[in-house]
Amino acid sequence: MPPSLLTRLATAEASLNIQLALLVLHALLWHVITTRAATRIAPWCRAQPWIERFRARAGSTLRRGYGIQFKDEDDMFALVMLVAAILCVHLTGGLLCVPALLATRPSSLVVALAAHGSLVEAGWELSDVFVRVTGVLGLRGPRGRAENPRGLVLLLLCHHAVAVTMVVPMNANGMLRTDRDYHELSFLLQAAAFVAGFSQLYGFTLDCDTEQGLRRMRLSVFFSWFSAVWSRGYRYLIVAWRLWRRVCATQSTTMALGGAAGLAGMTLFNLAINIDTTRKLVKFINVRSNAGAQDVFDGASKKTR
Repeated sequence: MPPSLLTRLATAEASLNIQLALLVLHALLWHVITTRAATRIAPWCRAQPWIERFRARAGSTLRRGYGIQFKDEDDMFALVMLVAAILCVHLTGGLLCVPALLATRPSSLVVALAAHGSLVEAGWELSDVFVRVTGVLGLRGPRGRAENPRGLVLLLLCHHAVAVTMVVPMNANGMLRTDRDYHELSFLLQAAAFVAGFSQLYGFTLDCDTEQGLRRMRLSVFFSWFSAVWSRGYRYLIVAWRLWRRVCATQSTTMALGGAAGLAGMTLFNLAINIDTTRKLVKFINVRSNAGAQDVFDGASKKTR
């Protein structure tokens, strides 16, 4: 008796049709979860005493670190709240890859979990591509365009390229879906991103006018930098190169070219992340007083610190 459709979906069967169906299901699920979570996080943040410096630092980081400039501060804040929700999605996807990384001989169960872990990322990104495209094309009116400045669209294009182009064909390939480097890359780009991202968001809340606040800021900047350099720099380059060579070994020109394009886009995104975190680390290492910390975040006045 052939397995039911539900079983085939739950086990993330290595077939193109099942993987495409799962991609759509994950896209719908994580779009609903992230948008609702962001709308619930925002009121809580607005009620906190650190909200002004949080907004100032977040806006400065987007402008200086990534060239993203919003005309409306509320649109910027909405994006940051969405990022906080997305980081939790990243953690979920990354943790689903852990059993496959720990297993000496991966079973069908841990391989299925890892496949779903990668689909978590790819699904959310597919939903985000739809949101960004409809916004840029004006299908959601002037508001949609205002929420998608050029810098943001270019950055997300680099970020989304690898998962959107590679997860479905990787999961549908009976050999590549069991590859440990595939599972590790998915873990690095998701779970480690959660650590780096939330370390930075936590730093946005800290009062650098106090000795304790400055000390915690240095720690948060260090954790954010270390996570980014390890997962999106050193280890990423090693694992991505080995995985791409295995993709090339399948003799599928489409997969090889798609993988090269996706990894190139993610490499550019990773470079932007590492430059931003390194810049902040260097500046905070050189800060010798609370007052000196004021210059690290451009555009944030002393009273918002």
